[in-house]
Amino acid sequence: MAQRRKRTRPEWNPGRRRQQGHAEATAEAQRRKAPRIPDHPLIYKDDPQLITSDDALADLVAHLRDAGSFAYDTEFIGELSYAPRICLVQVATPQSLALIDPLVPVDLTPVWELIADPSIRKIVHAGAQDLEPAVRFIGKPPANVFDTQLAAGFIGLSYPASLAKLIRELLGVALGKGLTYTSWDDRPISAVHQAYAADDVRYLPALKDAIDQELDKRDHADWASQECASLENQMLYAPDPRETLGRIKGATALSAQKQQVMRELLMVRDEAARKRDQPLRTVIADQVLLRLARQPVQSLDALSNITNLARPVREEYGQAIVDATARALDEPTPPAPRRTRQDDSASYRFAVDAIWSMVAGYCHGRGIDPTLVTNRLEIAAWYDSVSGKAAPSNGRLHEGWRAQLLQEPLQAFMAGNLQLQFAWRDGALQAVTHEKP
Repeated sequence: MAQRRKRTRPEWNPGRRRQQGHAEATAEAQRRKAPRIPDHPLIYKDDPQLITSDDALADLVAHLRDAGSFAYDTEFIGELSYAPRICLVQVATPQSLALIDPLVPVDLTPVWELIADPSIRKIVHAGAQDLEPAVRFIGKPPANVFDTQLAAGFIGLSYPASLAKLIRELLGVALGKGLTYTSWDDRPISAVHQAYAADDVRYLPALKDAIDQELDKRDHADWASQECASLENQMLYAPDPRETLGRIKGATALSAQKQQVMRELLMVRDEAARKRDQPLRTVIADQVLLRLARQPVQSLDALSNITNLARPVREEYGQAIVDATARALDEPTPPAPRRTRQDDSASYRFAVDAIWSMVAGYCHGRGIDPTLVTNRLEIAAWYDSVSGKAAPSNGRLHEGWRAQLLQEPLQAFMAGNLQLQFAWRDGALQAVTHEKP
């Protein structure tokens, strides 16, 4: 009887996958016609300047400081190393557009200093990952940031919207499909890739201007500014590895003591990944960490029984894993947090859904995307606190622009003192509140 050959799944190779995506994206981009750049005082129309020396970068930085504001983006590869590898930095003002090549190499420290300088406005789109290097390389948080994706959510546009959609909506320019998965470390940088990278920042000053005009019309400029300021929190870019426990499937179901073990193991994995310059899950997979927390190992011999833990990692960091486990087991187990039993009755779910519908409608009627404001879980927590099912909450709905937007109408609505009316005007939903007679 012939033996059936066992099928094996091809090994995942992120480098090979990126090279394939690079070839496909380049071929597609070459078939497309470049968009016509409109005549606009805030849109730089010429080809980008390629910065490949520290002297040229110093001249560029001086120009950006004089301008007082610039558009900013980066291209990076994130799946092959502990931290994303920056392959290109793009900046633009109405008078210039430049691509900075850090692989030459060029010292990017002056760029990170600009990112952290509160006197210089940075215009980004979905910019959290692009802003992170300032914290990584010079230990300073970004400052004075305007994120077009965040701000667009305050002017009656969906959140999150892609850059291409916003440019088409507000500037009438169709950029087409981008080079979403490509080898940005290939050198020399092709003309196609230079054009694509340039368009990521070319339109941002004009886009910000268009959004600013709408924000002023709706009196939402201060709220948008507050939300953009959330990108200036240094903890956003350097989180404690122990605080990432909730992102691992199954970890929150562990006992309090085993969660304690997991947190210590997360610290070991982070240190190992940093030293080896490898992605976290490449060093130790989430499910291996979960097993090590569920079945704590207290000797190197026991660790040898853990499958899918790479031998080099076990040999180099096995003792650290054992020590971290022992340390967690020796510490007093923190008391489990008191959990309010979630009401799963049909009437409760209907009430929360009704309040969420009211909030979503009210936000839409104010020209703000409700997904930018809150979510159903936050609404449920708010309802539990006002109905006496839980202690008063102190979440996002109780501070900043969200409280200004929702707290008063929600409280009045729940007290029966407010009527909410909707009308369709000028192609958009309008919400009007009235005190009940």
